[in-house]
Amino acid sequence: INPQGELAIKPQFLEARDFSEERAAVRQLMENGESAWGFIDTQGHMIIPYQYDEIHQFSEGLCAVEKAGKWGYINLEGEVVISFSFDSAENFSEGSTYVTMENERGEEVEFLLDTEGNIEEVE
Repeated sequence: INPQGELAIKPQFLEARDFSEERAAVRQLMENGESAWGFIDTQGHMIIPYQYDEIHQFSEGLCAVEKAGKWGYINLEGEVVISFSFDSAENFSEGSTYVTMENERGEEVEFLLDTEGNIEEVE
């Protein structure tokens, strides 16, 4: 629904989230019976195909997405810019975010991640 209260994009998704940075996450049931997330633009065109198990919203040009149990980050074009290596991930704010990874002892360790992919352990 647009600001004038008119239907802007036809209901066609299993689930849809709010727009952020002109992208909205949408979920659809796939042929294999599983659901997957992708992204549409403000006109309703699919711009990032259905392929993710879970997603967050875009912030600072990046979006945390989950695939096969690991989180990574994509840019507005859908390119993976920070690899799928995190057990949890959050939205960026002021150039950084928190992520977690399991260490060699099986403990969850929290890291501070910047938009360039640099991480440092949080003490």
